[in-house]
Amino acid sequence: MSTNKSNINFKKISDFAGTEIGNDLVHSIAANNPLPYVVLDAVTFKVELANGLNDYGDILDKTCFSQFHKRSLQCTNAMYPCPIDELRRTGKPVVMEHIHSSGNGTSSKMKLHAYPVMDDNGWVSKVIIYF
Repeated sequence: MSTNKSNINFKKISDFAGTEIGNDLVHSIAANNPLPYVVLDAVTFKVELANGLNDYGDILDKTCFSQFHKRSLQCTNAMYPCPIDELRRTGKPVVMEHIHSSGNGTSSKMKLHAYPVMDDNGWVSKVIIYF
């Protein structure tokens, strides 16, 4: 049986936002993703969703810089360039390395892949980061 792609109706996940289908879809994607990741609010830098980062403890509603770098301010220097700043500047995914300090006191170099999520006005509103 062949599929005529022109007859397929594709929807954006945002089309389901706030609906039971949308909530179930997001939770299913989150629960079944094998890679450690966070979803950050691009304005507050707070972690809204996380998976596979048990060594960091409870990081929800805390800033990425306080949890991953033990800093009180946003990452801004060459050693810790902020992926959110780069996403805002370019609107395109970015890959970079950071040294992260986990909740159990260990530090490790992490390669992170950051992806922008745009709002209806084209601004970066959320950031998805895979480690």
